[in-house]
Amino acid sequence: MRFRLQPQVAYPARALERGEADLLVIPKAYVSPDHPTETLFNDEFVCAVWRESSHARRGLSFEDYASAGHVVMQPVDTDKPAFESWVVQRFGLSRRIDVTTYSFAALPFLVVGTERVATVHSMLARAVEPALPIKLLPLPLPMPPFEQAMQWHKHRLLDPGLLWLRSLMLQAAEAMLDVGAPASPQAVRFCMP
Repeated sequence: MRFRLQPQVAYPARALERGEADLLVIPKAYVSPDHPTETLFNDEFVCAVWRESSHARRGLSFEDYASAGHVVMQPVDTDKPAFESWVVQRFGLSRRIDVTTYSFAALPFLVVGTERVATVHSMLARAVEPALPIKLLPLPLPMPPFEQAMQWHKHRLLDPGLLWLRSLMLQAAEAMLDVGAPASPQAVRFCMP
């Protein structure tokens, strides 16, 4: 088995249709309606700020969030905003975008040493928090949960290899969500670097 990690693109299902990918792991907002999908997990959003910033000292109100400079993930080769940006826009909020990146994982790193705010998936933020001088704050506006999904080509619904891999991915996601529960060694190895 080989894994090829790539940045989010405008039409990820094209890789399935061209036979360039067997399985996509993508935000549910980007799945194609033409192929089967299964949710891996749901996650909440939090705000990551530099530990020495004014936001970390006094908290983050809606007004602070609205006036702050933001670090955002922008998918490659598309003008379609990332999920959290789309939700923020629905509130009529126009954020000042200071930094864009193609990687969700880069977001918490890019607030260090600044007054910027990054709206980050909670599990990702908590995973990097011990290694970075950041503080996690509640998001000062309501946002629906983020859904991470798997998608595969409709003609490979019963492919034994993909059935096995999807099962393993679900076990790994379950182990990630339920840290206290024992997971199969195979699933734990799968989710470890």
